[in-house]
Amino acid sequence: MIPDVIERRRTDGVRIWVPGCSSGEEVYSLAMLFREQLEKHPDPPKVQIFATDIDASALAEARRGQYGSIVERQVSPERLARFFTKRGASYAITRRLRDLCMFAQHDLINAPPFSRLDVASCRNLLIYLEPALQRRVIELLHYALRPGGYLLLGKAETIDARDLDLFEVVEKTDRVFRRREAGRRQALPLPGRRPMALELSPPTRQGDAGARSAAARSRSIVLEEYAPPSVVVDARGEVRFYWGTNLSRYLPPQAGAPGTNLLHLVRRELRAELAAALHHAARQGEPVTYRDVVVEAEGVQHRLNIVVRPLPPTEHDPDELSLVVFQELQAAPAAHGAPLDAPTLERHRQLQRDLESTQGRLHATIDELENANAALRSSNEHLAAMNEELHSANEELQTSQEELQSVNEELNTLNAELSKKVDELELLYGDLQNLFQSTQIATIFLDRQLRIARFTPAATSVFRIADGDVGRPLSDFAARFDAKDVPQEVTRVLETLAPVERTVGLADEKRSFLMRMHPYRTPSNVIAGVVVSFIDVTKLKETEAALRRAVEERERAEEALRDADRRKDEFLAILSHELRNPLAPIRSSLHVLERAPADAGAAQRGQQIITRQVGQLARLVDDLLDVTRISRGKLQVEREPLDLQDVAQRTAEDHRSLLTARGVALELALPGAPLWIEGDATRLAQVIANLLQNAAKFTCRGDLVRLSLAAADGFAVLRVRDTGVGIEPAMVPRLFQPFTQADTTLNRRLGGLGLGLALVKGLVETHGGQVDVVSGGRGKGTEVVLRLPLAAAPGRVAVAVAAPPRPRRVLVIDDNVDAAESLKLALEMEGHQVAVAHDGPSGLARARQLAPGVVLCDIGLPGMDGYAVAKALRHEPALRGTFIVALTGHALPDDQRCASEAGFDAHLTKPATIVRIQEVIGRAPHRRPSRAPRPPPPAVS
Repeated sequence: MIPDVIERRRTDGVRIWVPGCSSGEEVYSLAMLFREQLEKHPDPPKVQIFATDIDASALAEARRGQYGSIVERQVSPERLARFFTKRGASYAITRRLRDLCMFAQHDLINAPPFSRLDVASCRNLLIYLEPALQRRVIELLHYALRPGGYLLLGKAETIDARDLDLFEVVEKTDRVFRRREAGRRQALPLPGRRPMALELSPPTRQGDAGARSAAARSRSIVLEEYAPPSVVVDARGEVRFYWGTNLSRYLPPQAGAPGTNLLHLVRRELRAELAAALHHAARQGEPVTYRDVVVEAEGVQHRLNIVVRPLPPTEHDPDELSLVVFQELQAAPAAHGAPLDAPTLERHRQLQRDLESTQGRLHATIDELENANAALRSSNEHLAAMNEELHSANEELQTSQEELQSVNEELNTLNAELSKKVDELELLYGDLQNLFQSTQIATIFLDRQLRIARFTPAATSVFRIADGDVGRPLSDFAARFDAKDVPQEVTRVLETLAPVERTVGLADEKRSFLMRMHPYRTPSNVIAGVVVSFIDVTKLKETEAALRRAVEERERAEEALRDADRRKDEFLAILSHELRNPLAPIRSSLHVLERAPADAGAAQRGQQIITRQVGQLARLVDDLLDVTRISRGKLQVEREPLDLQDVAQRTAEDHRSLLTARGVALELALPGAPLWIEGDATRLAQVIANLLQNAAKFTCRGDLVRLSLAAADGFAVLRVRDTGVGIEPAMVPRLFQPFTQADTTLNRRLGGLGLGLALVKGLVETHGGQVDVVSGGRGKGTEVVLRLPLAAAPGRVAVAVAAPPRPRRVLVIDDNVDAAESLKLALEMEGHQVAVAHDGPSGLARARQLAPGVVLCDIGLPGMDGYAVAKALRHEPALRGTFIVALTGHALPDDQRCASEAGFDAHLTKPATIVRIQEVIGRAPHRRPSRAPRPPPPAVS
């Protein structure tokens, strides 16, 4: 199709119309196809594509010619590169393709169409119109196309069979049709004239039996068999149609050539009345009836009414027609009575002669009237011929007017397109001016001779130029940076089209700019110069420097994390070693206890070994918990006035045996007077004990450990000095970090987790003090110095002596069977009555049954946790006074708070000693049970 159109219109140009163009995809697709074909011709014709739509917003989108990334899937890569320009994430139509298209708002139904078109494309437009409107549009497009012009429709559209006289099928699959020369011509709406009302459904053609419904068929039967005889005639009396039966009574066959005029066919005695009725009906435009007309046919007299009804003209049949109906009233045989007398018979004959004479004159008058009618018909035909000539001339004038209107419509389209382009240019110029004024990027536009074409105001901060310097060479101006290579770089960009980018710094300011040089490309892809831009990257440089510093700090932090991870791995290995070491002697001692008599010395030594190793395991667990509390800031100390001298002396005496066993002498240098501070005696004793244990570990046999205490500058200064192995200077800053040990060899004879000094530092700082370590190096010993703030001496405080706990009824609820049974045995040995349960529901049932005075309850229980058990016990009226103790491994402050809120009276952390459990049981109020306890069922424990 496209090569044929271009070949036929090489001299006067190709005109294409796309009505209902929407957002323009169909328009630009045709433009691409025609542009590709035009490039194959040495002298291609001019192509104009008129794109119209009734929606102004859709036209604005089509004019813009910019589409999203979806075109990558709709357009081939080769066409995408030739006809589109990528702008960010979208694609814009190139100028060469856009210049072929003109967009205008247009009403396809009511406005005059374009004319002298070669191609009309309205794909997928007709499917949205009613059938009558579809036919109207097809006729409009037939009028708009030149002879042989092409019509393109969508896949779901086609030409109706009634319109095949307008278009012939060229390609059925692709819906391509060619215009035919047709006899009928569609009248177009003119400005100021109301558009023609279009029928919404086509009329059914007469005689098409397949299209008639049951109602139509039944109506035909009634009209043909039961309706009165009727005839349809035109203004000249010519018969157009017959209805009904028995027409031969009134229209008998006659000899001679057959006629079609009703006045010639009807019986002679009906002609006068019928002619008068037709004449009056034509003049009045209303039905006319001649009543009680008598006619004799076949020996029978028929009385009838003659009714003439004018029929209104229609669009399909504009002639003036009349319906003649013979309404028969009655039929009777002709009368044959007695013979008449002579006078009567003569009178009858005279009347008969007068009647025949009158009828003869009437027939002559009728003949004269018919001759006059023939003359009038001849005049009417002459007038009709003149009217046809005038109508033809009028049609030619109308055609000329329509063509002028089409040309005017095209001129309006061109004017609208130009006005739109002027508005766009004005808007773009305003945008460009505002962009130049608001941008902080210094930009200079150079032509191919390196002359300044335009520049942004920010460019004056880089080059010493002013507004009047446009058109002068760039080399005439001094730059605020070293610009000696700039002309050579601009020339290289013009020659190679490769961009140049480098960083420059202003000589008189501490500012840096990123200089970029890019070729200036016109919309036609012509290199018209170079664009030189300077982007201020001072803050970027500062940010890069800060980022480098941050990276260095991050690397140091990562190194610290790797070191901490390494120390964690070392700690886990040490922890595994330290936890396994006590288990071996415990297991061996249990083996001895199983086989040796209870009073044998081996059994006693085994018990002592188990006691020491269990204490060692408890200390390891306590140290781990304390380090966790310190690291989370949740370590709680109970401050009270205490004598630090007394705490130091008692702790030293408690550990003297340890040092003596290792062959190390302990020397004390304590003041004679008390040194009062605010602190936790247990925690401070733990601090001093850790220092003495470390000194004992790292002091050789025969050396000395010295503990001294003195007051200085408002602080109590405690020193622990040994003459042992000492510490490397590089190791001193890391001693207070958790899991750090000076001994990193596999020889673990001294043991420990590396938590001692970390605990010392955390506990001392919690008391508001500080700790330092001093060592001269390997073999020169170590000194640890503690400084704690002094406090005022308190008054005398009476100390109450705790009474031994009374035997109580105790319920132990613990899902660990061995822990529950061992605690039961230990408490029964202390004189208590003990019952055991291993889950929450059974523990609650035993408590209701026994009404114990004390309940030792674990937190993590199956079926019902310890918090729920405590809340349930508090809701029991008989158990509200029960002393409930949480015996659990959850030892954080949040755990203690949750236990208190649930109703627990005390909180013990596993593993708790029997002595500590006895102390807590002793705090329980002694009460008499409300009812006699039932003996525990044997299956529960």
